[in-house]
Amino acid sequence: MKEYVIEVEALIGNARKWSVERRYTQFREMNKNLEKFGVELGFPPKKAIGNTKEQFIVQRKEALQKFLDKICSHSLFYSSPAVVSFLDVLPDSFTVLDEWILLSVRDKPEWRLGERHVNCGWRAAKTIHELKCGQSALVLSAVRYGPDRCGDIETLNETLNFMRSLDYAYIGECISSWADDKGVLSVYRAFDGGSLRDHLYKSNWRDEFFVKYCVDRTVYSLEIVDIRFICRQILEALSLFCALSIPFIDIHSGNISISDCGCELIDAEQEPILKSIFAPETRSLPTLVELISNDIFVDTPVAKMNRREIRMPANVKQLLDGLCDNICKRLQSDRAQVPKWTKTEEDSTKSIKMPKNAWYEKWTIAVMKQNKIQREEKMRKLLLSEGEKLRRKQIVKSVSFIFSITSNLITEMKFQSK
Repeated sequence: MKEYVIEVEALIGNARKWSVERRYTQFREMNKNLEKFGVELGFPPKKAIGNTKEQFIVQRKEALQKFLDKICSHSLFYSSPAVVSFLDVLPDSFTVLDEWILLSVRDKPEWRLGERHVNCGWRAAKTIHELKCGQSALVLSAVRYGPDRCGDIETLNETLNFMRSLDYAYIGECISSWADDKGVLSVYRAFDGGSLRDHLYKSNWRDEFFVKYCVDRTVYSLEIVDIRFICRQILEALSLFCALSIPFIDIHSGNISISDCGCELIDAEQEPILKSIFAPETRSLPTLVELISNDIFVDTPVAKMNRREIRMPANVKQLLDGLCDNICKRLQSDRAQVPKWTKTEEDSTKSIKMPKNAWYEKWTIAVMKQNKIQREEKMRKLLLSEGEKLRRKQIVKSVSFIFSITSNLITEMKFQSK
């Protein structure tokens, strides 16, 4: 069978180059995993006859190149386990990761390791396991180190202990966490309802990421009161992190849990606010203090922290400051390289002549059109449903009855006047 040699280059973090050999069947298997998201990636179909001709081989090679370029233009795709495994991005296999987790929890006899959910998240560098401790249901999260890592193992564990000591209503309780040579492991109580994103999609957190958050699924909205309530509590948690110089740059609906008492940030949108951010005369992000003091949250109640002061060890402070510096330096470096990555180049081996972000814009427009079509179709089905027909008949009957009563009253009034 024909094998294709793929030259891969990592541009973020530790820059490196390598090559992998893959067959068409392996491309097709990866496409099966990605197409569950509901986005057309332009994968070339299988051809049984004439697939050894030189012209066909060249056309398929160009089509597969376009397919890879589309995948590598969006982080949800190129960071997924299917693509990372296909391109051999991570040095360790999933078998090695399983061994790492098993060795990490072997000194905890009260913990029983349950099912591993490889595809429930969008990052291949993060692994989720279900955990049992007696009758309690827990979740084990294992994350490998990224490019911003700093400090030694001892200081990292001291920092994790300090963060667990922060008893705050709007930060998810971490039962246990520790760091070793491979990464950081954390144990949380299981959230049956999942994250805020799961509430919006009415999905099960254990399902595959591309299935439960498929673009074809209906996304439910929140009431304005709930939005204010959730956003205000998130701002309180971020204010604490900011005051302690703890970098928390990965906030989204997937790491916010909803409970009866409110919301919590786990894994340590309002019109006026968005208008202040995206207005042409402003184009700047507001500070946390400006957001909290906004009129939207002026009457939203929040729980305050009982502790008046927090003493941070010097080693922890030094590690967190170093981590913030590393993140800022990488951000500046990535911004400087963005024009190089998005610049269109004339290449005889490629037929793509558009910047990478142009596909994402087209995809966004296509999704908006598709959502509009779905809403119109739902409205059409609603109007044609038996329940709606019966409701309209009842309205017509009640209106006819009221009209007949009104006519009788008018006739009676005329008769009396005569």
